[in-house]
Amino acid sequence: MGSRRSVGDGPKKAKVVRHWRVFASCPFLFVWETHSVNSIYDLVTTVIFAGVAVLYLQRSTEAEPRDHIIQYVPAALGCAIANYLGNHGQGLIAAALIAGVVAYVLYVLKPFNTAP
Repeated sequence: MGSRRSVGDGPKKAKVVRHWRVFASCPFLFVWETHSVNSIYDLVTTVIFAGVAVLYLQRSTEAEPRDHIIQYVPAALGCAIANYLGNHGQGLIAAALIAGVVAYVLYVLKPFNTAP
């Protein structure tokens, strides 16, 4: 007699995880688990988010900041939601949301405006 296999015993694919894991023995010790860029949405939204973060950091060092941190939240949330939707088969909606985030950044945050 051969061994019986259930439906779920097929070959396992390595799943890449992006989250912080907290060790039970030390709740303040965080470990970053391995991750990779799985889709174009990961790459595009990460680049946009990095640009928004750099813009915020650059502007926060000014003597008189011209905008508030709350103005950066829609762009950050838009990147996160677009990435999620793109990775879950909603490419058209994700692309429209990415275009909306870029328009928001250009219209509201004005990254190329050098005048204070």
